Amino acid sequence: MITSNERLREEVDETLRPAISALVEDIHNGRSARLKLADKIDAFANDVVRPLSHMLATAGSTSTAKRGAAITALALPARPAIRDQINATYSGLGVFLGSGTVLLDILPLANGFVAALISGLSVYGIVRLLGVIAGSRQFPFMVTGVVIAVTHAVAWIPPYLINQALVFPAGLDFQPWLVSSIGMPLLGLSYQLIVLGAYSSRTELARLDGARVDMLIQLSEARRRAWLRQRHVTHTLHSTVQSRVYAEARLVRSGSGKISLTERDQIIDVVTSALDVVTTEPEDSADAVGAIRQLVDFWAGMCAVTLDVDAEVEDASLADDDFSRALQIVSLEMISNAIRHGHATEIAMTIVRSSPETVTVTATNNGTRVTTSYHAGLGVALYDELTVEWSLKNGKRVTASAVLAAREMTTRPRSI
Repeated sequence: MITSNERLREEVDETLRPAISALVEDIHNGRSARLKLADKIDAFANDVVRPLSHMLATAGSTSTAKRGAAITALALPARPAIRDQINATYSGLGVFLGSGTVLLDILPLANGFVAALISGLSVYGIVRLLGVIAGSRQFPFMVTGVVIAVTHAVAWIPPYLINQALVFPAGLDFQPWLVSSIGMPLLGLSYQLIVLGAYSSRTELARLDGARVDMLIQLSEARRRAWLRQRHVTHTLHSTVQSRVYAEARLVRSGSGKISLTERDQIIDVVTSALDVVTTEPEDSADAVGAIRQLVDFWAGMCAVTLDVDAEVEDASLADDDFSRALQIVSLEMISNAIRHGHATEIAMTIVRSSPETVTVTATNNGTRVTTSYHAGLGVALYDELTVEWSLKNGKRVTASAVLAAREMTTRPRSI
C-alpha cells in the first residue's frame, strides 16, 4: 500500500516541481505581461496546489460532523426546599378521600361527607401554612422528612376535635391516634418521595449529560491529535501555500507597468518556497497568538484584520502543543477562507476562554454571504476534525465560530 508520504513524493516529482519550473522560467524570461502573470500565479494555486492538497486528504478521515453540536450540559437541578417537598392539595385531597371512605361507612351520608370535608380542608390549611412558614429553607432530606411527618401527624388533631364537637354522634368510639401516628406521616412522606425521585432523576440526567459533553471534548482531542499527525502537510498546502501564492498574485495584479526585477525575485521566492514547505516538516510556534498576529500582519494592506484575545489566552504558555497548533490552523483557515472565498476586506477575530475546558474562536467579516448549498470541502473537514463544534452563519456580517478543546492549557506569564 502506498503511504501518504510516498504519494506526496510522487506528486511533488510529477506535478509540483514541473509546474514550479515552468512558472519560474516564464518569470525569468519576462515574456508575460503583469495581468497574464498574475493569472498564471492564480492558476498555479488553483490547478496545482489545491488539487494536490485534496489528493493528500484521503488518508482516512477521522471527522464527524460537529456543526451545531450541543456542548452545553444540562444544569444540575436546584435542591428542593421544604415547600417543594409538600403539597397541600395532595395532602388535603388524600385526607378527604381516605377519611370519607371510612366515615361514610359508620356515619350517615351527610355527616360522613361533612366530616371528611372538614378533615380535608383543615389538613390542606395546615400543610399550606407549613409551606408559607418554611419558605425556601433547605435542610437535609431526612430532617425535612421528620418535619413533614410531624406536621402531617399534628394536622390530623384539629379536624378530629372539630368533627368530634360538631359532627360525630355521642358514644362514637373512634381512635384518631392510629391515623395520626401512622397514616398521616405516610401520606406526607409519600409526596416527598415523589419529589425526591424526580429530583434524583433530573440530577442523574444532568450528570449523564455532563459525561456526554466530556466525551465530546475527549473525542475532539483524539480526533485533533490524529489530524495533526496525519494531515499537517495537507493543511500546509491547502491554507499556507495557497494563501501565500494567492496574496502574491494580488500584489502582482495591483501593480502597474512592467514587472521589476525586485518583483520577479519576490515572486520566485514565494513560488519556490512552496516546494520547501512540502518537503520539510512544518514547525509551528508554541506561541499560538503570536503566530496569528504574524498572519494578521501578513494580510495587512489587503484585508484589515483585527484580533481581540482574552488575557488568559494571550498571556498563557500553552502546555498542550496540539491545542496550540489547532488554534493556529483554525484561525488561519477562518481568515484565509474569508479573503479567498468571500473577498472580505474587513475581519474581526476574537479568541476567548469560553469555559474551563474550551476556547472559542469567532471571526466576523464583510465578505460574500455563504450560500446554504456551499461545498463542504477540505476546510469544512478541517473544522470537523479540529473542533468540538463549529458554525458558519449569515447576518449583517458572515460569522464563523469554532470551539476548541483546551483542557491542557495552563496559564503562566510569558518569559521576558
